[in-house]
Amino acid sequence: MRKCLLWLLLSCKRYMKRPAFLLLLLLLPSGAWFFGKEEKASENGIRIAVFAEEGEEDSFDQRLVEKLVSYKSGEEGMFSFYRADSLEELKEDVATRRAECGYVIGKGLEEKLANKKLRNAIRLYEAPSTVAGQLSTETFFSLMIEEYDRILFLDYLRNGGLFSEEVMDEDWLLKADQEYQRIQQNGSTFHFTYREEAQEREIMTDPSGQSADLRGERTIFPVRGFAAVFIFITGLYGAVTLGQDERRGLFFMLSGAERIFCRLASILAPVLLAALSGLGALWASGEFISFGRELLPLLAYCLLTASFAMGIKRVTGKEGLLCSLIPFFMVGSLIFCPVFLDVGRYVKGAGWIGRLFLPYYYLTWF
Repeated sequence: MRKCLLWLLLSCKRYMKRPAFLLLLLLLPSGAWFFGKEEKASENGIRIAVFAEEGEEDSFDQRLVEKLVSYKSGEEGMFSFYRADSLEELKEDVATRRAECGYVIGKGLEEKLANKKLRNAIRLYEAPSTVAGQLSTETFFSLMIEEYDRILFLDYLRNGGLFSEEVMDEDWLLKADQEYQRIQQNGSTFHFTYREEAQEREIMTDPSGQSADLRGERTIFPVRGFAAVFIFITGLYGAVTLGQDERRGLFFMLSGAERIFCRLASILAPVLLAALSGLGALWASGEFISFGRELLPLLAYCLLTASFAMGIKRVTGKEGLLCSLIPFFMVGSLIFCPVFLDVGRYVKGAGWIGRLFLPYYYLTWF
């Protein structure tokens, strides 16, 4: 056992002296750090100032400002709205390029929308030589209409003639308003079930009663997926190197049992180094969970990878044939394993193909 451990340490030292392999080890964590930094920078978005001339706290104008400020630019776009305390502050921020542009919401915007008198309802101040105003108008007005739709919805319930005054009460209107805002946030479907003869009213989400999130999740640089594929391919590369060592007679002086375990240690050495690189990438990107959650699955995956590489090397017989199979395993892992996305959810049978590649089992652990 000591001889196998010594063989593992010497093999690690041997791989660390290869500049190309060392560069690959450093590339994954540095790439994860870089993409993570860019992701955080993009979350700030293009700064856009917003100011409402209407001062009442619960007015439509102020609610619109709150909606714009709470808009998540990192999830839904490239813009970041912030509240300006005064018109002068907005103009100064735009002039000094602290903001690319600024929207001023005139007084009585709700009444102007109801009367369709929109002249000077909203003013836009832009910094010189910027296109942020043109690009952000769709986002601004979509959020404005989204907030105004709530007013139209409640007004329709009160005055649309769908419900009689005896059936409708303020408690139900409050419930309808709360349900509308909840569904507006999670993106699920809104509909009514109304039976006049029983005077029953029901406000629901989708027909199953579940709130379906249609906006999806934010996806960033798939660090864990790349780390899993990198470890897998490194194991196959270690098997190719093992074949070259065997042809040179490196294991000739070892006994039968020692020969098997030292061969496994020879493959395990680059796999463990790749695993350390993967852990560094997870830490650099902020996806590292905890040592308890990360180390046990990773060690099991490393042993499985080394054993698989040793077995496939024995099946192929020649390192040249095994080397030619590495692109197949790499492309198959990237496509059919849940590295970028789970293909099995969209293509029938693709999930079973993913089970043929080792990264699938590591990635489905999390």
